[in-house]
Amino acid sequence: MIPLAKTTPKEYVIYNYDIRQQSLSFLYRGDKIPVQYCEYKPLWRLRDKDRQIETTIISV
Repeated sequence: MIPLAKTTPKEYVIYNYDIRQQSLSFLYRGDKIPVQYCEYKPLWRLRDKDRQIETTIISV
């Protein structure tokens, strides 16, 4: 079996999930993940290979 080449997304979208209010709020959209969001563990991650977008939900 030939391993598939990993493609890196061209764009990242990050949302914050507020546990108390159970709501999502938009945090960031761009080509690199900001350092201040790297420390948070992702609750959910979705990668769209066709559009090359990675969507991540974190809880700040």
